Formats: sequence, C-alpha cells, structure tokens
Amino acid sequence: MVALARAVGVVSEPPRGAFLGVEVEVTFAAKPGPPSAFVRGAETIPITRVLSSWTDTGWGGLPTKARRWWLKRRRDYYLVETPQGVFELYHDRGEKRERWMLVRRVEGMP
Repeated sequence: MVALARAVGVVSEPPRGAFLGVEVEVTFAAKPGPPSAFVRGAETIPITRVLSSWTDTGWGGLPTKARRWWLKRRRDYYLVETPQGVFELYHDRGEKRERWMLVRRVEGMP
C-alpha cells in the first residue's frame, strides 16, 4: 500500500541526512505555534524558518495483530532552517510525558 502511495505521489520520501536521535528542549515565540529555537547541549539554535510540517498518527512498523489504540504514534514533525543548516525534529505527544526529538540534519538543502 505504501509503495502504491509513493508511486502516485501521495507519500513522499523522508528527508535524507545524518541521524541524530537526541532529545532537545524547544522554545516558542508564541503558543500555539511552531518552535522558534531548540537547545542542543549548551547551545541554543534559533530557527529562522519552518520549511514544512506534518503529523504522523500511524502505527510505525507494528504488525496488524499487535496494533492497539494506545500504541499509535502521535507526532508533529517540523523541517526547520537554522544558521547551522536544515534539521528535522518532532514533538512526541504519544508517551506519558511529551518530548521533542532532533531526528536528523538534512543533507542537500540550502
């Protein structure tokens, strides 16, 4: 099904780049709204522009028989531009505690 969706252009390929997979703190200019900066280690990295955003409410790689409503993903993804480059991060709303994850630094983008 996913292959068919990709073939007709409904599902795009995920951004390519170096996987980071680290939890970060995020700040906001206004809530509700997109993040305005994230803190990685001791460095605060400002977000100059949100290039795109999307929501994932899928099951990940779970087989059909293992799917339960409480296992469903609830993530808001953001592709953001910073002075250090383009990054993908997400807000995970599906756990008992919410968290922000810095997924990857995206290659091949300005």
